[in-house]
Amino acid sequence: MRERERRSTPRVETGVLTRPRTEPGQRFLDGFFRQALAWPKAQVTVAQPRLERWDRAIPWERVAPLLAFGGTLALGAYLRGIFVVTSDFPLNDGGLFYAMVRDLQRSGYVLPATTSYNDAGIPFAYPPLAFYLAGILDSLTPLSLIDILRFFPLAFSLLTMFAFVGLARALLKPGLPVIAATAAFALWLRSFNWEIVGGGLTRSPGFLFALLALHQLYLLYTRQGRRHLVLASLFSGLTVLTHLEATWFLAFSGLLLFLAVGRSRQAIIDSALV
Repeated sequence: MRERERRSTPRVETGVLTRPRTEPGQRFLDGFFRQALAWPKAQVTVAQPRLERWDRAIPWERVAPLLAFGGTLALGAYLRGIFVVTSDFPLNDGGLFYAMVRDLQRSGYVLPATTSYNDAGIPFAYPPLAFYLAGILDSLTPLSLIDILRFFPLAFSLLTMFAFVGLARALLKPGLPVIAATAAFALWLRSFNWEIVGGGLTRSPGFLFALLALHQLYLLYTRQGRRHLVLASLFSGLTVLTHLEATWFLAFSGLLLFLAVGRSRQAIIDSALV
């Protein structure tokens, strides 16, 4: 009994508290359980669902203007195209231009003195660029001249909407003012009713070139640069070669731009060069 008490009670040797000796099997079990208790606890993690691209927040401040622009241009294209597509013949007018294109083709693309229209001896005094384009398309493509008089004006009228957007973005503050101006231009009947008819063979490209020239003139007056000078001269020349009324429109509008944002010695020189 005393021997057991000696083994179970700690002994003090030279001031150090020591445990009594244990059997080898007991030491093995103690070490095993000690290691088991010291083993790191397993951590349970819950997999987070991956966010797909379409789940992310939509930046409406950027998307909304694009949707407005896209909807406006699409509706403007529909309003222009519905009149042309539902008719199998050029709208309203264009007989004189049809005869002038044929006269140009018969003369080997040399400008004749008169046109054969109604055998009235009308002088062939008209900017001829659109007639050359129509005659070349008639000769090189499967389209007939009637089809060209139908779709050529429509194509250029659609392009005028994009040209107007560029001009509006240069003149107005970004955002609602540009969208409102684009909507007014694209959806107002008076802005395209004379451009999509048969006589729009010259009116529509002339109007397009005039808008492009005005855009470059504004950039020339406000930013200067040789690039804007060259482009303004190019589009102004194309306007003169396409339509007389568009030329007057460009001249008056260019003068207003000069008075509004030009009025400098350099602007006078640039205007003279254009």
